[in-house]
Amino acid sequence: DLRGVLPDLAELEAVEADPSLLESHRDAYLDDPRFADQFVYLLGERWHTLVDTYNAFYYDYRLDVMDEYQFKRSVGSEPLRLMAQTAVDDRPWTDIVTLDTSMANEMLNDIWDLEGYPEGATGWHPVRYGDGRPAAGVLSTNGLWWKYTTTEFNQNRSRAAAVSRLLLCEDLLSRPVEFEVDEELLQSADVSSMVRTEPGCLACHAVIEPLAATLYGFLWVEDKSVVEMESYHPEREIVGPVELGVELAYWGEPISGLEDLGRSIAADPRFGRCAVESMTGTLLRRTLGLEDFSLVNRLHSDFVTDGMRMRS
Repeated sequence: DLRGVLPDLAELEAVEADPSLLESHRDAYLDDPRFADQFVYLLGERWHTLVDTYNAFYYDYRLDVMDEYQFKRSVGSEPLRLMAQTAVDDRPWTDIVTLDTSMANEMLNDIWDLEGYPEGATGWHPVRYGDGRPAAGVLSTNGLWWKYTTTEFNQNRSRAAAVSRLLLCEDLLSRPVEFEVDEELLQSADVSSMVRTEPGCLACHAVIEPLAATLYGFLWVEDKSVVEMESYHPEREIVGPVELGVELAYWGEPISGLEDLGRSIAADPRFGRCAVESMTGTLLRRTLGLEDFSLVNRLHSDFVTDGMRMRS
C-alpha cells in the first residue's frame, strides 16, 4: 500500500521475530522514493483523473501517436502529483487547496505555459502557471478541470458538485429532494431562474450556484479549443455572479473568488474529516460504515493533532 510492492522475505521474517519493528519499517516505507508513485495511484482510485478522454488531444500539440498514453496520463496525474508531493514533503494537507504551485513533468512543461521547471530535468517538479491563475492548489490545475469539464448550459455546476464531493465528502447529488415535476418545469427555457426559486431545486442549488460562480475563470467559451482549455481567463471571473444571478459564497459565507474558495475549504472542518475518511476507505479497500466511526474519529484526532499531515 505504501510502496506498490510486497515486503521481501527478510522484512517479513524480521517483523515476525520482533513485531515492534513494524513501525520502523512503515516509517521507512513512507520515505521510500516509490511512495510518491504509489500515493498517486491510491488517489487516482477516488479522483479518477489518471487516464481519460479529454476535449484536447495529443495531436493538438503536434505530439506523435506513440505519445498519446503519456499525454493523457501526464494531464490526469497533475493534481494527484501535487497532492502526493504534499504528502511526501510532510506539509499540511491544507496546502492542496492553497498552494500557488502545481506539478509538471517534461511533457507538460513543453506543451503548457509553465514557469520554474528545472532546465534539462525529467520527471515531476514544482512549477507555476504563467497565466496568473489564483493560488488554489488542485483547484487551479488544468488536470482537474480537463477531467471535470462543464458546458455553456451547465455553467460549472457539475464542477461545484465535484469540489464538494472530493474535498468535503458532501455529495450534493445524493441529497434526498422532493418536488413536483410538471410540464412548466420540464419545458421551461429559463432553468437558471427555476433552480434559484423552486424550493426542491434550492436544496442543492443554494450551495452549487455560488460555488459554480467562483470557477468562471475556467469556463471555456469554446470547449474544444486547446487555447481556451489550457489557459485561465481572469477577465471572466466577474461573469459568474452575473450569469448565475448570485453572489460568490461558500455555504452561505461570502467569498471573493477562487483563491478565497481554497482558503474556505482549508478552514472547513469537513475538509480534514473527508481526507481521513477517504484515505482510510481507500487503504481498507471498502466503503466505510457505522462500525468504523470510532476508528475514523481516532485517526481524525491524530491527523488534526499532527498538523493535518497525511503521513499520520
